[in-house]
Amino acid sequence: MFTQRHRHNIVVASALSTLTDLSQTQAVQGCYVHCLFSFSVFERQQKALIPKLIKSGLRGLYFQEIGMVKLID
Repeated sequence: MFTQRHRHNIVVASALSTLTDLSQTQAVQGCYVHCLFSFSVFERQQKALIPKLIKSGLRGLYFQEIGMVKLID
């Protein structure tokens, strides 16, 4: 059984456009995003997206190729 302290909210983004949409809402505050698209797709847009993702309150992104990318501690 998971305690509240160990449970995290996880949102799935199947495409970069989904991640872009998530960056425009506070509803994902405190969540992690599991990205089903490749890191290389994100890498091309990361400079513009990371500030928006941090502002929305996302804690981190997970990519299968590289693992977790922390945005907020």
